[in-house]
Amino acid sequence: MTLAEAMDRILFKNCILFTGAGFSIGSTNFNNESPRTAKVLCKLLYDQCGIDQGDDNLMNASELYIDQHGTTNLIDLLKKEYTIKSISEYQQFITDLPWKRIYTTNYDNILELASHNSQKIITPATLIDQTNEYKDKRVISIHLNGYIDRLTENTIHKEFKLTNASYLAIEFNQSPWLDLFRSDLCTADAIFYIGFSCASDLDLSRIIYKNAFDSNTKSFFIVSPTESKISELTLSKFGQVEKIGSSGFVNDLRLRLQNTSLPEKPVYVYKSFHETHTNFFPSAPRDLDFYNLMLLGDYKA
Repeated sequence: MTLAEAMDRILFKNCILFTGAGFSIGSTNFNNESPRTAKVLCKLLYDQCGIDQGDDNLMNASELYIDQHGTTNLIDLLKKEYTIKSISEYQQFITDLPWKRIYTTNYDNILELASHNSQKIITPATLIDQTNEYKDKRVISIHLNGYIDRLTENTIHKEFKLTNASYLAIEFNQSPWLDLFRSDLCTADAIFYIGFSCASDLDLSRIIYKNAFDSNTKSFFIVSPTESKISELTLSKFGQVEKIGSSGFVNDLRLRLQNTSLPEKPVYVYKSFHETHTNFFPSAPRDLDFYNLMLLGDYKA
């Protein structure tokens, strides 16, 4: 599938948007600058702790900062850093597209602010939330690493991938949201990763890589025109790399929408059929069994 063909599929409301740190470039936080990436945030935390040569481990940096300055000060720093007060035209346009589902590794509220600007409602969810609490999963933004508006002295150690306690508390690979993500990789018409580097999150990279055999031809990584060759080669193992940036993606999509009519909707392709074997005396179904059957197609006798 080409990028142009994948763009057409967005209109059928069966494509996935996945945003990473690069998607936040161009927005303005309460420090009147773009929010820092995890690597730059690490350096800031180490600098304020008097460490000249720290590593890129955000967990280590945040734990040291808490030891020296306290949890309250870290929360205040993060709130100012990742609470967004204005966004770019490109971020607004991308968020307004009719996505099947939106995932993000960002703490910030760009997706929610863009939806508010369009007088739409989008509900943020994190990994500690229960998937069955959200009946319509098209109107949620799934924050895989935590959401800034829910940051408190309690949640910082439970639902934010930040401190040592939070990493231990979150059973990342066991989360139902990750099961939903795996399912989306298989069933979506196309997946658009904007500003996401697989090198920045090993847990997610493993999930994406394991599904790459089925989804890499419909996975598109939208990266900066100045993206390094090494990064490009790495991402090419997970999908198709497009060095056009968010602005180039939006400009190409606008031209396509203006100059082409709505393409014919593709015939639905059924997936993951397998032979089932039932027990003579099946057990009584549980709510979880019904959920897994309807959402994931998992049959349990």
